[in-house]
Amino acid sequence: VTSSWINLLKPHLYRCPFNGNITNDFITCLLKIYGYTAYDHCCTNKMGPSSDPTAVVDNRLRVHGINNLRVADASVMPTLISGNTNAAAIMIGEMASDLIRADHGVSIGSLPPVPHLELM
Repeated sequence: VTSSWINLLKPHLYRCPFNGNITNDFITCLLKIYGYTAYDHCCTNKMGPSSDPTAVVDNRLRVHGINNLRVADASVMPTLISGNTNAAAIMIGEMASDLIRADHGVSIGSLPPVPHLELM
């Protein structure tokens, strides 16, 4: 480790135990405190069958083993998509509203139409 590395780390040393040597424990501490993703947060409540021990929700966004609880955000994506997650997250929310309406016997067609606005 070069001295420039040490100078870069000095402001952060007080938060992690540091004995003058860069150790795996020190690096792990720094990563836990200062590490973060530059991507959108997602994929923490994976959608999948109940037979998959890593899956949290089913294909109707219901949490496995818990009644009346759904997850309707980007966290249900099994893997990170290649583009921005905003549109996908919006569509997951839209699908959740359709699934909830269907579960309560309300058809999508029975909702009043959205008024058409003329743009100038």
